[in-house]
Amino acid sequence: MTKCILLRLFNLKSIINLKSRSEWTNYYKNNELPEDIPKVPKNAYQDEGYISIGDWLGTGRIADHLKEYISYNEAKKIVHSLKIRNWREWKVFCKSAKKPNNIPNSPANVYKDKGWVSAEDWFCKE
Repeated sequence: MTKCILLRLFNLKSIINLKSRSEWTNYYKNNELPEDIPKVPKNAYQDEGYISIGDWLGTGRIADHLKEYISYNEAKKIVHSLKIRNWREWKVFCKSAKKPNNIPNSPANVYKDKGWVSAEDWFCKE
């Protein structure tokens, strides 16, 4: 990626201020991009240091499947210690600033084939 393209991309992102892949997709489907700005940056720049759509858009967000989480058993111990008993309480906790970044919001998806048993096992039974 040349300096010129990087500068044009920076200026474009500054103007449109997109925050997610879906916003980017919606933008390029409904607007004309400069010819040197790709619709699918992962394909265009995968051999040139492409990291993620969050990096591409400048949000810094890392996709859940690329994050590193603590083990299922470690996370479950934390959930039990907080006495979170159901999905409703879990969602409130996830939206708070108290949830560590190394515990996933969607434990059933992340820990599938990595220890996930059930919601009953994940939540505190007390």
